[in-house]
Amino acid sequence: FQKKNWIVLPQLGVTYEQAAKDKQGSTFQEITGGYSYFTNAGIDVYYNQFGLLSQLYIPTKQNLGEGNISSSPRLNLNFIYSF
Repeated sequence: FQKKNWIVLPQLGVTYEQAAKDKQGSTFQEITGGYSYFTNAGIDVYYNQFGLLSQLYIPTKQNLGEGNISSSPRLNLNFIYSF
């Protein structure tokens, strides 16, 4: 959506994260590593050279630390200046 100096960009998506097992020396550590899938939604708002970007990530499937760790929802906020 665009009106005069304003631009609004809604977004939906899926994010995948993979983490390797931790290693100390040559030994892999237990209850580390894994993966997560997140469903995300957000909105970017721009005015002239300034932008405010926000995104909410909701974990939808995960296996972290061999099932012993779970992710919580995340909120990302970014302020940018383009030059």
